[in-house]
Amino acid sequence: MRILKRTREAGSDWRREIAAAFALPVKIEPTAVIALGWPGETKEIRSRWEPEKIHYGQW
Repeated sequence: MRILKRTREAGSDWRREIAAAFALPVKIEPTAVIALGWPGETKEIRSRWEPEKIHYGQW
């Protein structure tokens, strides 16, 4: 999150920031970032099931 904030403030390329943070070799260029971890809060689980969006044999 700190890296993202710095790239927004400075307007720099996020790839360079990630490469520097992880000490990547010059040949390696990051193409994506995946955040892993546990959420800081617990949210209520809600159902996403909407039967009116299911259509059988038609659009």
